[in-house]
Amino acid sequence: MSTEALPEYESPPVIEVVCGVMFAPIPAFTLPHLGRFWSRLPSEFTETAEVDPLAPAIEILGDQPAPFMLDVSVLRVPRVWFINQAGDQVVQVQRDRFLCNWRRVAPEHAYPRFDWVKGRFEERLGAFQEFVQASFATSPAIRQYELTYINHIPATEAWGTLGAIGDVLPDIAWRHSSLFCSQVERVGYMRASRMLCGRWIARRCSFLR
Repeated sequence: MSTEALPEYESPPVIEVVCGVMFAPIPAFTLPHLGRFWSRLPSEFTETAEVDPLAPAIEILGDQPAPFMLDVSVLRVPRVWFINQAGDQVVQVQRDRFLCNWRRVAPEHAYPRFDWVKGRFEERLGAFQEFVQASFATSPAIRQYELTYINHIPATEAWGTLGAIGDVLPDIAWRHSSLFCSQVERVGYMRASRMLCGRWIARRCSFLR
């Protein structure tokens, strides 16, 4: 996936980027395996947290119906976060998902740009694939790649109310009228698209308030 044409912004509104893969569940994958994988991460990943696992979800764009997926075995093992000391990097692992997050932890925390985020994801994913191969004599059967950008766009001098949302997100045509409860306090916007390689699903999430 080429990044040569990516634009550069002096102060991008992105507060979090998530790169990940969804793969076929590994039946023998249990909670102790997550502990063993932790030892393969860099020493800066000193913190962990258990959270609810994500339900399987293959996104189908266009007119094709989404396949029905129900695998309760995925939900029996928690999703574990491995968090670095700075708190700006998270590696998430569950029985059928592998995700890497970069997140802004302070207003002055600069976004390191996509090439850096993608490079860390590829390194961590490579370590996970090696771990799976060594532990189960197989490689993760990847079903879908995911890329999520989360932008936080607070009100500034450029726009004062959500009535000017079209100036911030041109894809949204805001209809001005005297509708009931027309005073909007917060807007969440997500756009999903397929990347050129065909296996990446990209989401851009923007929150305005």
